[in-house]
Amino acid sequence: MPFSGRLERNAIALQVVDTLDAYEASVDAWLLEPGNFIFYQQLSSQIEQVRTMSSTALPRAAGALTDLLLAHTDLTFIVLKKHLVRLGALADQGDQLANAVKRHQLTLSEMRSLCIRPGARG
Repeated sequence: MPFSGRLERNAIALQVVDTLDAYEASVDAWLLEPGNFIFYQQLSSQIEQVRTMSSTALPRAAGALTDLLLAHTDLTFIVLKKHLVRLGALADQGDQLANAVKRHQLTLSEMRSLCIRPGARG
């Protein structure tokens, strides 16, 4: 369903920003407690909401959305792997996790800025 009105796109962009804020809080909470699958379910639901709203109404944010989805996948894989395989974990997993968190934060910021910046909206 294409959205042709600027007001609708702006409203959706603001909803995406709000969802990104909630998603970021869920990720932060989950990183502290990776065994808490309630947090994992929340952040998975929120990233799906971001994907749905952005792909429908914010076509110019498609690249940033793709980057965010890839960063989300990388981060969740590394965190779950580290959590589930605590013993015998490779020494470089700490660096891998730190790099994944940094990449995730950068892509989240990029997506948020595209939603806020008026010239970048759909």
